[in-house]
Amino acid sequence: MYKLKSLFSIFTALIITALLFTSCDTLSFEEADKTYDGDVKVKFTNSSVTLFAEEDQDSQSIEVSTLKPISEARTYSFVVVDDESTTAVAGEDYTLVSNEFTIPANEVIGQIPITLLKDNLGDAPTLHLQISSDEVASYNANVIVTLRQFFPYNQADFVGEFELVYPWWFGDAQPRVVTTVAGDDENTIIVQNMLGTGTDIEFTMDDSDPANFTVSFDRQAAWVSGTYGEARMFGSGTFDAENTIIEAEATHTVAAGSFGTNPFTMTKITAE
Repeated sequence: MYKLKSLFSIFTALIITALLFTSCDTLSFEEADKTYDGDVKVKFTNSSVTLFAEEDQDSQSIEVSTLKPISEARTYSFVVVDDESTTAVAGEDYTLVSNEFTIPANEVIGQIPITLLKDNLGDAPTLHLQISSDEVASYNANVIVTLRQFFPYNQADFVGEFELVYPWWFGDAQPRVVTTVAGDDENTIIVQNMLGTGTDIEFTMDDSDPANFTVSFDRQAAWVSGTYGEARMFGSGTFDAENTIIEAEATHTVAAGSFGTNPFTMTKITAE
């Protein structure tokens, strides 16, 4: 019985301790309309964010927020944390207007302006920021910002001659020269005679996610097997708009099954 009471006491103490540590920054809601009724705390909207520079000096912003609006503007401060998470160099990779930001009156969202210097962001440096004001929330008080160059997709850049390396299909890793032309849609290109069989393969280029440009293709009757008949070729991958490179994996299937999935690369041939 003594042991049972002791265990119960310990369990109760743990619960109380947990509540003490968590209740200081938990959300309080009024029962009537479920609106937040706790302290005015400030935080970064996200704990990590990636910013892309398209222009040589590209003005971007990092979003901050509070848990509820009030009738007057609020100004907070932040610092750049000098640790291993900060590899970006002020004045070389980025510039900040100041180390303060303001949440406007009756608003919950604010911005920290930052200017990205595109030419220096090839190694995608990172920046660790921390809100230093007393009114900071216990979560998202820090943010890791990745600074990257952005090179948009342009159909014309992917039209021309490419070196195709496709070991599974050709039986070796030697590059073959293929020609691409513009598709009817600006997000498509057509690889002529890609398999050396007279069959053109249409690629769909998707740049909707700036952090991950993707390519996809699906061609029925891409080639004909002497044993199994018509073969379908489909697959997906990624592309690099800066260096004009496509990296993908293709699957070839016939009615009897699949030949498997194998990678290929296409690199545009540029004039010296």
